Amino acid sequence: MSLLPFEKWHGLGNDFVVGFEADGWSLDDGHRAVAICDRHRGIGADGLLIVATSPARMTVFNADGSESEMCGNGLRCVSAAIAARTATSAWFDVETGAGPHATRCLTSGEVELLMPRPRLMPDASGSALVWPRAGLDAAGYRLSTGNPHWVFVDLENPPDIALVGPLLEHDPQFPERVNIEFVRLLPDGALRVDVWERGCGQTQACGTGAAAVAELWRSLGRISGDATLTVELPGGRLHFGWQGERLLMRGPAERVFAGSVAR
Repeated sequence: MSLLPFEKWHGLGNDFVVGFEADGWSLDDGHRAVAICDRHRGIGADGLLIVATSPARMTVFNADGSESEMCGNGLRCVSAAIAARTATSAWFDVETGAGPHATRCLTSGEVELLMPRPRLMPDASGSALVWPRAGLDAAGYRLSTGNPHWVFVDLENPPDIALVGPLLEHDPQFPERVNIEFVRLLPDGALRVDVWERGCGQTQACGTGAAAVAELWRSLGRISGDATLTVELPGGRLHFGWQGERLLMRGPAERVFAGSVAR
């Protein structure tokens, strides 16, 4: 029996199995994501990340086996895993399904990620607000970070995301499904965000979702153009700043353990 080495990482509790092509993993192993991510019969994770290093590339397979264009927490974990192998502290690019993203690891153990600014996605009328067909009587903003997000702000009583998340994820207005974020302002000026990720369900954190929320908050004029913003997720906090047409994300990435799985 041949074995494939893997590493288990998490970013704010959003956890991943990381497999390097240099260790024998390939994109053909994506079909194994469901079994590998199973928390009772597998390793357990929100996703499987297949990584190449020359040049650096990340491919994301969600826990349900679907492929995603981009994952912010996953990319921080992959960046830290690559940096640990190459002993680099300089900026380097990682190719994703949403294009290249620049990243570097800090001595604090955090990772910085420089990504294209998320985009509001208006319809033919020019509005980016979308009303759900079922599950919620409120409109949310449609944004893209390379993958789709539906962000709801200013709700007096945000619903239980575990109940409405499945309905919103499969709303027919999003044929490729969508990630959901509910936002509320905290007393210290940070934003609290609860997330439902397509292909994963309710997770401890979503990096691209937090990025979409940060960009929306700025575009709504809730903060000044040169301000920074903290987003609090169930698993912890991410920090954002703007550099022209790029959004800078800073947050942790932690290696949990390493092991091997039968091919």
